[in-house]
Amino acid sequence: MRRLLPLLPLLLLAASCSSKDENSNPIAPPASDTRGTAVGPNHVFAHASPLAWSPVTNELLGFSSPTPVAGTGLLALRVSDGIARVLDPATPQALALSPDGATVYYVADLPPGSGDAVVLRRRAVAGGAPDSLGGAPDGTRVSFVLSNDGNWLAWGRAGADPLDPGPLVLRQLWTGDTLDVGFGSPVALSPNGSLLIYRPDPGSPALRLWNRATRQETPFDTQLPVGSGPAAWRWDATGLRALYLNGPRAVRHFNYDLGTTVTVFSSPWDLDALAPFWAPNGLKAAVWAHKPAASGNFTDHVLNVIDLAAKVGMPVASGTEDPGMATFSADGAHTAQMYAERLYASNGTPVAPMLAARAR
Repeated sequence: MRRLLPLLPLLLLAASCSSKDENSNPIAPPASDTRGTAVGPNHVFAHASPLAWSPVTNELLGFSSPTPVAGTGLLALRVSDGIARVLDPATPQALALSPDGATVYYVADLPPGSGDAVVLRRRAVAGGAPDSLGGAPDGTRVSFVLSNDGNWLAWGRAGADPLDPGPLVLRQLWTGDTLDVGFGSPVALSPNGSLLIYRPDPGSPALRLWNRATRQETPFDTQLPVGSGPAAWRWDATGLRALYLNGPRAVRHFNYDLGTTVTVFSSPWDLDALAPFWAPNGLKAAVWAHKPAASGNFTDHVLNVIDLAAKVGMPVASGTEDPGMATFSADGAHTAQMYAERLYASNGTPVAPMLAARAR
């Protein structure tokens, strides 16, 4: 994997979380403020677009804004200079990067003139034409998960009725071999693709565990407490893990293989009801929280980065605009986050003195 290309000098500065952020201009914010370092112009990405940071090209990938300034479809925005390019003009619906950050997998809704279907595609981030990995009729929801070794992909589509499950398959990406799993949507895939957790019924939280070697499945108990907040699953060499909200201000880290659950962040403010964002290396996470601004007329939305080993978190960005998605650089040293339809980047590395102070 190539090293990250040089970032903007301002990106190396940690964004302070000033309570005076409500006085800044959200329409024309300064190049660097409490939201972080502005990357590119306004209205490149949609507010709720998923984000992925490729270390190969040092670009943020996401979905175009409804009022686009840099093309429509699946876009890439270079961190060093804010230049954007179109990777695929079709309407994107989901995306994920390969573990090495060189390939993007995504779902695209094709226009009538191009087949009027929903397709699962992959393409090299650096360039080239996309490959088609599967398709479904227009209007069908398609979901997928990648294995941590980059060799397996599980994908499923809804049935004729969105509340009905559709076919679910497991594909070996190196060979193209495909195995039928059953019906449902994928949730988590083991690092070597040998085990798959999936939801057989879109209207139920119940999950199943499918074994590739035996082609057998069993009920899967997540062991998460009833009433816990949204969970973000990750399956890597350290085991199957989940980060979830526990109450209004706590983030818990659950290791299914070890059977351990620990609180990794106790927020001084209420957390947003969104699943935490994992860093690609699995060592950090980010969560949104909200608090009254100093004037009392606004709400500050704060992005907190959690060091999972140290079990502490720190704010890295704060702003009064609606928060969107967030992601990390490959090494976890920086975050990228959406405020309204503007992308910002911040230093996501906890400072040692701050960690010591917060641990006391």
